[in-house]
Amino acid sequence: MTTHYFNNSENRLHNELFGAEAFYDLDTTGNQAKALTKIVEGDTCVVATPQGKLVRFSRYIFRRFALQKDGADKQVQVLFGDLLDSHLLSKAEAAIDIDYGVLFDKKGNFKRASVHVDPARSNMIGERFFGEIPGVPVGSTFDSRIALSSAKVHRPTQAGISGAAKEGADSIVISGGYEDDQDLGDEVVYTGHGGQLNGKQVKDQEMLVGNLALVVSEMEGFPVRVVRGPDKNNSFSPPSGYRYDGLFRVDSHWHEIGKAGFKIWRYRLVKLQAEAVPSEISGVGTEGLPTGENSNPVRKSQTVQRIVRDTKQAKNVKMHYGHACQVCGTRIMTATGPYAEAAHIRPLGAPHNGPDTSDNILCLCPNHHVMFDFGAFSIEDDRSLIGIEGSLSIRPGHRIDIKHLAFHREKYSNRAK
Repeated sequence: MTTHYFNNSENRLHNELFGAEAFYDLDTTGNQAKALTKIVEGDTCVVATPQGKLVRFSRYIFRRFALQKDGADKQVQVLFGDLLDSHLLSKAEAAIDIDYGVLFDKKGNFKRASVHVDPARSNMIGERFFGEIPGVPVGSTFDSRIALSSAKVHRPTQAGISGAAKEGADSIVISGGYEDDQDLGDEVVYTGHGGQLNGKQVKDQEMLVGNLALVVSEMEGFPVRVVRGPDKNNSFSPPSGYRYDGLFRVDSHWHEIGKAGFKIWRYRLVKLQAEAVPSEISGVGTEGLPTGENSNPVRKSQTVQRIVRDTKQAKNVKMHYGHACQVCGTRIMTATGPYAEAAHIRPLGAPHNGPDTSDNILCLCPNHHVMFDFGAFSIEDDRSLIGIEGSLSIRPGHRIDIKHLAFHREKYSNRAK
């Protein structure tokens, strides 16, 4: 999805001019008319409206447009959609915010154009870091959201979830903004975003943007940085400022009716303790698969020992196959996107010590992943399957090391036959 930005410098009250859910209007000719052709249902639209020394940023999900006449009897194209959230920020805060900075020039002033398109917002994983930020240990404190953003611990200066639907969520802030939140210290039941107006829940939340990003992190196993802000009702919160409290994993998610009577999304996050976790997960691509540089996954010895997997390689392989199983071709679609699993041919860890590299990874559906791990089938060098009918599908750009196939046959051939 693409994010579109609109500068409402004239302070037009679109819902009063054009009806409920209207949030912006565009000319029927010229560059503004061309901009409308790039907006599709489900895209995120951000409207910036100056209010004195502050700017109100309102995020909408675009649903439709209609030709109407404005107050000057001029025909315009009116955009309608669902309000996600609305924030008041100073220009200084907004200019460095990862969500709103595209509207400002290097001097911190609004750009002259009324419409800005930022397609890179749908593919920013190269700029988004999952895991520990180098030089920022657990317990680090920050005076403000701007300082937190500058340290890259939590980039948005207002939103509670840092993430995007196609990338996952890399961090969240807990500061009492949602009455349904539950903070138990090493476990957090976090409320998704959206549906609020002036701090009160006024409508159902949807599985969009940050809410969807948290689900992606759950599915992909991405760690989430948790930051706590001041909240007098939370004994785990700092008395002032913001504190980085470590990495958590998204254990599960569900929806329920919240205290205000509207549907909300809930996420159970569990702290990653005494585990080896990725210090960073960065961008992936689909044009050919690099072998990667994690031939010897490292261990960290603490109470529990887990291998540090190069998650980038696993995601690379799944994206390369469009999340379709290399054995049966099945592509599982869920409410939050496609799902597949990365299977290591030669298992990681002692005694097998397989590498976490793309030439040792397959993209499989859950059924064939379990069957492969438990030896229900194996693979010949010519890609034919042993134990079940068929052959392994391999797309150009993905090289599989036959030594790993031979290892799997040797160790699991009795079960495959």
